Amino acid sequence: MVAHRHNSSDPFLFSLDEIQQSFVGTHWEQIYPVVLQVEQAAQLAGVPRKTIYEWSSRGLLRHCSSRFGRRLRIDRNRFVQMLFPKIKT
Repeated sequence: MVAHRHNSSDPFLFSLDEIQQSFVGTHWEQIYPVVLQVEQAAQLAGVPRKTIYEWSSRGLLRHCSSRFGRRLRIDRNRFVQMLFPKIKT
């Protein structure tokens, strides 16, 4: 499957399809499943777990996370997309 280039007005550097394809069929797919726990998200982003919770409490993860009781779960593809916004030139 070929990833389609996303709309140039999109605020993100990579489309969700492009991100998904970068994980499919690799060992990273096993390490970082589609729904991440906080520890996995922290490892993926290279930040402490505390930072993930801080981002969540500040609303920075509202488009890529959900709470199930006290547990925070993060959509891997949307999280990666959030980590790589387009740089405004």
